Amino acid sequence: MADLVVKKVMWEGGTQVKPGTPLRLTAVVVNKEKTIYKDPVTVEFLIDAKPYKTATRVGHIYPGEGGVPIMLTAEDAWEAVQGDHMITARIAPELSQPRCGRAGHARSAHVRVAEEILVPPAPAAAKGFNTLTFSDDFDSLHTIDTEATGEEGYHWYVTRPWGEGDLHYEDDYSIQDSVMHLHNINTWWNYGLCTIDTRHPVGYAFNRGYIEYRVRMKYSADTGTVTKIRVPAVWSLPTTSIWGDTLKKKHHCSVELDWLEYWGDKYDMPDFFSVCLHEKDHDPEVPKEQWPKPVVSPGGGVIGMQLGDYEWHTLSMQWDTGKLVTYFDGRMVHKIEYSPDGYPYPRPYNARVGSFSHLDEQNMPIIIGGASDYPMEVDWIRVWSASEEPMLRQEVDE
Repeated sequence: MADLVVKKVMWEGGTQVKPGTPLRLTAVVVNKEKTIYKDPVTVEFLIDAKPYKTATRVGHIYPGEGGVPIMLTAEDAWEAVQGDHMITARIAPELSQPRCGRAGHARSAHVRVAEEILVPPAPAAAKGFNTLTFSDDFDSLHTIDTEATGEEGYHWYVTRPWGEGDLHYEDDYSIQDSVMHLHNINTWWNYGLCTIDTRHPVGYAFNRGYIEYRVRMKYSADTGTVTKIRVPAVWSLPTTSIWGDTLKKKHHCSVELDWLEYWGDKYDMPDFFSVCLHEKDHDPEVPKEQWPKPVVSPGGGVIGMQLGDYEWHTLSMQWDTGKLVTYFDGRMVHKIEYSPDGYPYPRPYNARVGSFSHLDEQNMPIIIGGASDYPMEVDWIRVWSASEEPMLRQEVDE
């Protein structure tokens, strides 16, 4: 079997287009062999993991990283439909003669189809994070791999690592009136829906950029007892950490990044959000008791005020090299700085020179989770990046 891979899926118009726009989908195919590939090769395009059309190239594909485009005809162009979508291109070996391509190899890219074209927030634009690489308004279930297929082309996956069972629609999460409800994810780390699948190297992760999301939640517990182990959260672990446990990939020195944790009654802080940066895995030669303590926002919270149950708030974080800046309803409320050559600020106990700086080397998916005591709702979530190419796509090929 020849080693042909899809390097990129693209179209004219960028990651935001208006409904009805015809998108002539194109896959860039690379020949990883040292010899010319002379036979026909067929690429299959999928919209939200559902087959759409195929395109075939008849002719030589020379070795090299540049690749060749294989595109749909103008007549087969996809007419963009309102909503958030994943467009996937994959080699179709069963349609190519002789068989070619890596089994299951695919590339996906996000497109938002709406009358309103979004612009990046001012802090994102100032840092060059102008490209919308992830967006979900939760208009339907088509962006969720509800059946745990592990196929490329979804925004969210229901599989979970470390022996926890898959999530189930209605029992653990649901969509109502274009809002994601997370209400019964009862694990102590609150691993809910995630933008990568834990059993297959597919999905979305990014390395630096601007993440923003609109959420609301029950700030007072539904039950009469205090929850000690679960908090609503928007957070992340590196892909190498998640797959290191489930796909046996080698990894070390990973950082957990909590964009939002609502601590509530857990620490007798009912009106505080928290941002937290801490190490999950580390050099095995360093005893765990010597790991740096987490960098937690001052006073345990990003913001302290009387919050009414189910008030909507927009939170965001700008992740730039050596710096994390958090915004609450457009107001900057917290900053964490780190570098390979200095101590992090704020400086936690046991911090060393270079603590947390390997965050900038890691690709981070998005994890969202609520709990039965503290259900959380998400109206929308977006990521603005400096490039259209999600970092995960490069990592899987390495």
